[in-house]
Amino acid sequence: MTRRFTQKAGFPRLIDYLPTPVDGLTVLNLGAGRGDSPISALLRYLPFLFITHLDIYEPDLEVLAGESHVAKLVTFVTHDLRNSLYFAKDSFSVVLGLDVVEHLKKRHALTMIEEAERVASDRVVFFIPLGRCPSFASDQPNPYQEHLSIWTAEDLEQLGYNVDIMEDFHDFTTAKFDACWAWKEV
Repeated sequence: MTRRFTQKAGFPRLIDYLPTPVDGLTVLNLGAGRGDSPISALLRYLPFLFITHLDIYEPDLEVLAGESHVAKLVTFVTHDLRNSLYFAKDSFSVVLGLDVVEHLKKRHALTMIEEAERVASDRVVFFIPLGRCPSFASDQPNPYQEHLSIWTAEDLEQLGYNVDIMEDFHDFTTAKFDACWAWKEV
């Protein structure tokens, strides 16, 4: 199922894709980064039972660890998402991948998606730019910020995901790019 949203009508938010109540959720946040994007910043303010932030770039995790969180337990793990997750099946109620899938080559991203589904007991939620959306400039020299794969709504639907497309979500001076929420009950 694919739905389309425009900025004028209002874009869905992360909270719209989480099971409720959120205070009982155990969450794995793949590719957490610094947690300073408008999409991921909300995670610090939700009263999860616990959240594990996972990222390959330790300096970003250190920045995120310096931020206050409302969750009862917060952990930070350095991990390369090109490798299997070392968590047991159904370890987390929800697995999130917010602006991370496109930073992996397609084959690695597909493996990461399979792993996310394996360790989630309830739901997997991704936020992904669609098409050839350029990488954003960063004031921190993170070597993993380059976009290495291109995704379409059809790619995600073929994997069994529901997709909500946000038209022209990324607005650059030279072009506009759609983004999407993709979610799946596991």
